[in-house]
Amino acid sequence: MSEDTIRIAKHFEVLANPIRVAILKFLLEDDAGWNELKRKLEKAGFGRVNPNTLAFHLTRLIEHGFVEKRGSPESPIYSLKIEKNKLERLLREAKEVTS
Repeated sequence: MSEDTIRIAKHFEVLANPIRVAILKFLLEDDAGWNELKRKLEKAGFGRVNPNTLAFHLTRLIEHGFVEKRGSPESPIYSLKIEKNKLERLLREAKEVTS
């Protein structure tokens, strides 16, 4: 199995979670802090979001190069690391494939 195949599969695995996709969509609009992301997820219908759950999903997105964290540890700001147009195209194509 090629490294390329493994890398692609791992990226799609990251995108296979609705919370992570929602976070990416929020960050397409604008950078956001921890509390803002938590509030947006809860407002979007994910129910009460456990801080450990949010931390887990943000870490996965950071590890795979979709998101970056900057600012102070006490009040980090999250933003897209992947190019915005690439993410928009990826989400659009995924939506078309699943329709």
